[in-house]
Amino acid sequence: MAEWQVTDHGNNTYTVKQTGVSFGGGTISGIVAYVAALIGVAIMLSNVPVTLIFPALLAAGVLLVPVILRLGGGAGLLAALSVCAKYGHLMFSLLILVWWAMFTTGTASSALLTGMTVVSMYAMYYFPFYVAVHASGKDLDGAWPWIAAGLCFIGSLIFYIAIHDTVNDTFDYTAIYFPTALVVSGNFLVGVNTLLYHKGRGDGGKGLVALLLTVAILAGSILSVKYLFPSLAGATYENALERIEAGDYREAREILSRIKNNDDAAKKLEEIAFIGLEVGERVTIGKHAKDPDKPGTVPLTWTVVKVEEGKALLLCDSIVCCMDSNALSRWNEGNNVRGKLQDLYKYFDEEDRARIALSTVTTKAEAEFTSEDHLFLLSREELEAYCTDEKMLYTKEVTSYYKEQKAFETVLCYYTRSTDENGKWIVADCDDKTFTTRKSEGYRLTGVRPAMYIYNQAP
Repeated sequence: MAEWQVTDHGNNTYTVKQTGVSFGGGTISGIVAYVAALIGVAIMLSNVPVTLIFPALLAAGVLLVPVILRLGGGAGLLAALSVCAKYGHLMFSLLILVWWAMFTTGTASSALLTGMTVVSMYAMYYFPFYVAVHASGKDLDGAWPWIAAGLCFIGSLIFYIAIHDTVNDTFDYTAIYFPTALVVSGNFLVGVNTLLYHKGRGDGGKGLVALLLTVAILAGSILSVKYLFPSLAGATYENALERIEAGDYREAREILSRIKNNDDAAKKLEEIAFIGLEVGERVTIGKHAKDPDKPGTVPLTWTVVKVEEGKALLLCDSIVCCMDSNALSRWNEGNNVRGKLQDLYKYFDEEDRARIALSTVTTKAEAEFTSEDHLFLLSREELEAYCTDEKMLYTKEVTSYYKEQKAFETVLCYYTRSTDENGKWIVADCDDKTFTTRKSEGYRLTGVRPAMYIYNQAP
């Protein structure tokens, strides 16, 4: 039911002003559902690709701006939040549209799409409520508000159940169809409310225009999801193929890596992953144990720090573990760190091992000697030469294995392939951002950060 304010001016004249709609207990429902949607949008904004940041901000603004305006006008917090119930249909509508835009253009990860799907399910609490309240606000009393709410919820549920078995085997996000149906049917019913409101006042043409406009927006959104967004994704994929044809493999990899949930793009990225690598690129190759005491592995990422004829030098982005060790000078005589690197090499599958070159490495520790290793350490001089970014040099990235070692009493640091003039092992201190020696108990468990040469396929 609409709420009205009547002002008596004292001269037999009155001013009648609609001040809002009596939501009753539904106000709380709208606020709860909307706050949940706001949390979901906050998650979305922290993960959304750059290409879709504008619609994501627009979606958030639809919710925030009305609340801010109410607060700025002196309204209390509850009164300001109650406006959420009034504009929630816009928020959920944009949330669903952004979801389909991300999915069909392949610009979102599975985790983000799943998270947004969960948030969008709050539409089942909001939209039937909103449709009924909107009808009451248009003075469409009687059974119609309940009928409209029922059509929105039950109709959407029937649609979802009807198509579930058809799409479930080939579509990983079947649940999104339910909130999508709620958004489409809910907005359509809001248009019907507007039509009935104007028709009851003898102005059906105005209501019909409003309904047709609503239908046009819904139809445009559906057609965009079906044709426009996929064509944009196709254009992006074609652009990547053009970059490959031109020999620009780095740019092609960057484009393909932004395309998610696309089998063709994933396959093509795998095909060119190790062709024409350039300094600064990140590569995923190999695995490491996820936990010291439990099965399972996690992938390792590496940065290309040097490219030479036919090979690329990779430095692991993470400190993979921490450990005590005997002297660097005993590298060829059962050194603990070398043994750990050899164990790490065993986690690489056969295909990855074929890419790793067996490198002859020269080390100066008391005396100069050489060794042949697939995985090795970089010297202080190499690290300073290749890691021009301080954040990369003194990395804070560690694996889950390192975290499970619970080395909280130790300094975050890692071994280098260098010693000082006294033969003491030099480590990179990531806390103090300097190179030092293992000078105290805090440095006993020092991190291992591997490097390796891989074969860099010619373009």
